[in-house]
Amino acid sequence: MIGKRCVRRPTPCDGWTVADLISHMNAEHEAIIEPILGPRRGCSDDPWRDFPLIAARWVSALDQAGVDVMVPKVGSKVGTEQVWSIHFVDMLVHGWDVARAVGRSHPVADELVVEAFPVARIITAPASPLAGTV
Repeated sequence: MIGKRCVRRPTPCDGWTVADLISHMNAEHEAIIEPILGPRRGCSDDPWRDFPLIAARWVSALDQAGVDVMVPKVGSKVGTEQVWSIHFVDMLVHGWDVARAVGRSHPVADELVVEAFPVARIITAPASPLAGTV
């Protein structure tokens, strides 16, 4: 578990602390969840404590979503499988960001990198409407 003092540490994301990054991930999750399950009740002031609850809610929402998911930042529906792929890459990268910020090792299996790389190239392409959305 990350202690309270770690949430103020800077991450490799320029200008962001661990707390900022976790809050960002929570907000991105909720943007996908709300059209499916409605708004969340009972948020705390601790983004780190909220993260596993919101992540579990995200998985539940996508399991219920059907073929497409509304992605508010894109302004339209995106295929659920595509949303899962983007989320996989996002969590892989931000997991590394957080681990690095708190001084922990976060080795990533080669197989995961091989799977993530093509998706990462697509979603980070300059013209991609999905860059930074999920």
